[in-house]
Amino acid sequence: MCKEISNERSGRSKPYVRAFAGGEDDFPTYIVKVLGKDRTWMDNGACRGHDLARKNAWTCRPGDAPIPFGDILLNPKELIAAALMICGTCPAQYQCALWAVEIKEESGTWGMEHDHLLWLIRQPDSEAVIHEARIAREPVQVAVKRTLDSRRRAERLRQKRAKV
Repeated sequence: MCKEISNERSGRSKPYVRAFAGGEDDFPTYIVKVLGKDRTWMDNGACRGHDLARKNAWTCRPGDAPIPFGDILLNPKELIAAALMICGTCPAQYQCALWAVEIKEESGTWGMEHDHLLWLIRQPDSEAVIHEARIAREPVQVAVKRTLDSRRRAERLRQKRAKV
């Protein structure tokens, strides 16, 4: 099974996995047990078992080194773009984004670009942004980008008015 180890050096308040000897089917049970979180929605994820998952498309970052694939090197930006195309039509994209926000996940795409995820995690109304996207039946990545752009414009306008 899983072994918990404390991570006092990093200041993390949640335990993490050092070793996981069980199969993939046991991992959701571990997450529910340790974090008290249900992740059964992941079974409906379009990324589950997808070929791109084997190429780290959902976990690489734009600045990462190219990823070897046979005789070629895959560009991480292209892999991420392909992953996000799949995320945009995924039936689990809203739960995926909510999960990432709730556990403050700082790596991977989770239905949106990495930088947008980091921004969304810091927003007090992050769950509302995701729920509005769900209600509008809009890809979460589109809603998050639109909200981010709107707030940046509003902040620039506030700063401009403050200078006057």
